[in-house]
Amino acid sequence: MQRLPKETRRQRREREKLQRQTVKPSPPSRAWLFLKQVPKAFYGAICVVAVFVGLLGLLVLYPWLSLEQGERLRPTDPFGIMLNISNEGFLPLRDVSISCGLDFTMTDGLSFKNVSVQYDHFAESLPFKHKLSLPCHRAAKVFTEIAEVHLHVIVSYNIWRLPGRRNQDFLLTGVKDIHNDWHWLFVN
Repeated sequence: MQRLPKETRRQRREREKLQRQTVKPSPPSRAWLFLKQVPKAFYGAICVVAVFVGLLGLLVLYPWLSLEQGERLRPTDPFGIMLNISNEGFLPLRDVSISCGLDFTMTDGLSFKNVSVQYDHFAESLPFKHKLSLPCHRAAKVFTEIAEVHLHVIVSYNIWRLPGRRNQDFLLTGVKDIHNDWHWLFVN
């Protein structure tokens, strides 16, 4: 095996100089030059707008339940008024469960606290803008002479196909008007 002669400093400098002269970097493209001229603040503003639009999209898609009074079957009975929930978000709800908790006082002064009824898997789904009648009237259908009533409704559901359950609470109180007809008022 033959050894190659050692390169001198002068030869090395000449070789490096020759390499620098022959290998020139290509000039940047016109598009790249344009992008470098755009200020970084503009890119920052685009990112802020994109995050804002993304959060706004999540708020629009996120399910919101609303509770409203439905038909009045027996106006003189607080549970003769149907209560309906409606999905106001675009994503459908799945596996809807309902819990109705009652506190009420009879006209003879007898009080009942924490009377609750759980309806697991009450509805398979609740699509956008659809209504569902709550079954809370079944919990107190044997009581007719009610003087005061408070209702706590908990609606539990899955959002579309996402993991985890979400609960939404509604607190209502029953109020009689001058004609002895009952109305539900929202406490929260």
